[in-house]
Amino acid sequence: HVSLDSFKLSWTVDTCLNTECPNPDFNKEQNRWRMVRRMLVEAVADLLQVNGKIYLQSDVESVLLGMKEQFISHGKGQLVVDSDGRMENPFGVVSDWERHVLARGAPMYRTMLRKV
Repeated sequence: HVSLDSFKLSWTVDTCLNTECPNPDFNKEQNRWRMVRRMLVEAVADLLQVNGKIYLQSDVESVLLGMKEQFISHGKGQLVVDSDGRMENPFGVVSDWERHVLARGAPMYRTMLRKV
């Protein structure tokens, strides 16, 4: 685990935060939103520069919707949806899990948020 204070002190990326498939053990309710919490969202909203992007991706639609809701609800009114739905991976680099999901013919759900 990385403490939020050390995250704030060491975070230098000011244009994009990427959260992909945060927990593959989504079948257990207590694990569904483990990575995206209010404190993280508030820190990102504070530290991300205007027009900075937050990319969210999951192979489980309800997990993506939960992450998106956390960012919209706790983003201090500074985060808006930039693009949503079945968009392509904007980075052109596929993670191992994404490759596995796509190889079995399953969809990846993606959302791009932007700080205003």
